[in-house]
Amino acid sequence: MLIFNDSRQITDLNELHKEEEERLIQTLADSYGLPYIDLKSLAPEPDAMRMVSKKDAEESQLVPFKIVGHKLYIRVSLPKTLKLPRL
Repeated sequence: MLIFNDSRQITDLNELHKEEEERLIQTLADSYGLPYIDLKSLAPEPDAMRMVSKKDAEESQLVPFKIVGHKLYIRVSLPKTLKLPRL
């Protein structure tokens, strides 16, 4: 007799969707000429977060996550429509 485990199948399907989404993001980053950085294990630096107001970050759909020297590194949702706030 065949027994289905719906919760296990849903979990597996959700994991598959996450993997597909991540591959799509990597492909899009390449097509925009941008580096792909997996931020899941990288916590944003507090100093970087303070560089952009919450309002500007939400409006621009970006997350500042690192500062190196005078460079601010950001994560963007839609690079093609990105409107950077003035810092």
